[in-house]
Amino acid sequence: MKKENVHCVLDACVIGGRIQSLLPPLPDGVRPTDIRVAHKIAVLEETQERVFISDIGELLEVTLPAVTVTVNRLCRMGYAVKERSQDDRRMVQVMLTEKGWALYRHYVDQFHEALAAEAFDWLSDEEALRMMDVMEHLTRSITAFTHSREAQKR
Repeated sequence: MKKENVHCVLDACVIGGRIQSLLPPLPDGVRPTDIRVAHKIAVLEETQERVFISDIGELLEVTLPAVTVTVNRLCRMGYAVKERSQDDRRMVQVMLTEKGWALYRHYVDQFHEALAAEAFDWLSDEEALRMMDVMEHLTRSITAFTHSREAQKR
């Protein structure tokens, strides 16, 4: 990419932040990260018998401590419950409560259906997937660049 176009990529990231701020308000204490994790728990619960914190971390490509913090917050608010595996006490199973499923249905399932029908009707599935791929690649690239620069300073 030409140096002159770097600002376009960074501007697109700023616009992404603006879009996030236009989403409907969440219940008190619930953060966008909580919705992302609840969404992944729901997806995993629908496709496999048990969901572990490690499954969520793998799906979101984040560290286990980061997932644990969010899952603990969801548990404190009554949206999820944790249970130690009987087979391996190090493994923690996570399940959405009925309150958690209601949160998921309202803020993910129904809202995404409305967005797909009303706001994103101009965007093809292929374009959406490509956009996600580009944003994930961008995140990895900038993370590697930042870590490299920090290492050089030491």
